[in-house]
Amino acid sequence: MGAERVWVHTCTLDHPKALQNYQDRGFKIFHTEEAMEEIPEAFS
Repeated sequence: MGAERVWVHTCTLDHPKALQNYQDRGFKIFHTEEAMEEIPEAFS
């Protein structure tokens, strides 16, 4: 009873090689989107 689908959301806050790492492990890009998000001061 394994998972049929896994979704990974990545962004520019991830390591620069994060997306390539996922792709190297067989993940495929399904959708890309560009959006501006406000980062709370607690994360700065």
